[in-house]
Amino acid sequence: MRAGLALSSAMGSLASPIGSPLHLRVGIASGLVVTDGAAHEPVAIGEAPDLAAQLQSIAPPDTIVIAASTRHLVRRLFGYHKVGCLTLEGLADPIPAWQVVGMAGPRVASEHCATEA
Repeated sequence: MRAGLALSSAMGSLASPIGSPLHLRVGIASGLVVTDGAAHEPVAIGEAPDLAAQLQSIAPPDTIVIAASTRHLVRRLFGYHKVGCLTLEGLADPIPAWQVVGMAGPRVASEHCATEA
């Protein structure tokens, strides 16, 4: 996440060869991943890479959005804003997501999404 924050802050000083600004979006999820080491192009399979890709797709430009699995591991090291509870493809229930805003900051009260009856 520190690398993502550094990349995000550096993006403002970079421009494409045609002069337009460059942007990045980072999605991070933690969990079990299976890789195919025999492939010429390594392939990662599992819920974590799928979730990370979906988080990346909803992240605003130049931000990092993380899943609860990752936030649980690093919750005291970074500051966050709760993005909300997201309904993502392939997942039955909404999942909470957070935007990383910097090193050590305020805590968010709830780790879970309320389920509708």
